[in-house]
Amino acid sequence: MKASILNPDMTMAKCKTIKQTDLTSECWSIQIWGITACQTCEFLDTDECGGKRIRKLINDGKYSRGGLPDHGNP
Repeated sequence: MKASILNPDMTMAKCKTIKQTDLTSECWSIQIWGITACQTCEFLDTDECGGKRIRKLINDGKYSRGGLPDHGNP
C-alpha cells in the first residue's frame, strides 16, 4: 500500500509504502504517519477516534512516533 499526502497545489509532499499485512483495523493515518496525523484529524478526542490505543502506546513509548516503517517500492 502506498500512502501519499498532497500539498494544496496537489504536489506530493510525503510518500510512504507500507505492507498491508502490517496494518490493523485501527486508524490507518496514525499507523502510517504517526502521531503527527492527529494534528489535523477531525476525530481526535471524539468517540469516533480509531487511534486511541495507538496514541496511548506512542505515549508509553511502545509504538513508533513516526508510524510504521517505510518499506520502499516493492
